[in-house]
Amino acid sequence: MELEMMRMFGLNPDDPSDCAAALMAINAYELWDRLREIRHTHQVSIQHVADTLGCDVEQVELLENGGMDATLTTIQLYACAVGACVQAWAEPVGDSAASRP
Repeated sequence: MELEMMRMFGLNPDDPSDCAAALMAINAYELWDRLREIRHTHQVSIQHVADTLGCDVEQVELLENGGMDATLTTIQLYACAVGACVQAWAEPVGDSAASRP
């Protein structure tokens, strides 16, 4: 299925750069999905998050739904607003996730 999706978006599954781009997109989707889940679990309103970030509710909705790119700082502020912590790491393309801290 992932190979089909990559091809659908014009990405070459044999190209490490394309694979990295696809992985980053998947990770971003999963991150926002988890942060939104935490927001709901902690019963934090979108308005509270917007106030914390200093933006409109519509912008928070765009962030949560992948319609807007966010800086790491914005993601961390969002996480704090909903009672979560975000950790970031980097690894070379093709390395196993087992090497993560």
